Amino acid sequence: MLLELDNLPDDTALLHRLVRDMAALVDDRDGEIERLRQIVKELQRMRFGRRSEQLDLGQFSLGLEDLGRRYRRDRGEPDREFSLADPDETVPQTVARSSGA
Repeated sequence: MLLELDNLPDDTALLHRLVRDMAALVDDRDGEIERLRQIVKELQRMRFGRRSEQLDLGQFSLGLEDLGRRYRRDRGEPDREFSLADPDETVPQTVARSSGA
């Protein structure tokens, strides 16, 4: 809708109708913008979601190391180095290990 701003009508009823029509147009466009934003979010989630949330082995081992340190600190045990090479180091003494069958 194009309006000549220098040549607006003097009739207030017509001006009110123009303002209502413009407000409806803005609401429609806002709804369309929100719908398109949701579509973009879904596409981004489909494209990047699962892959971006995966951890590589290095990140995983750092998280385990931090978790182990916090566990030992909460129990009052001395801090020690963590290694994925010896899986017995990561299992607390109070946890029973089951043999894999």
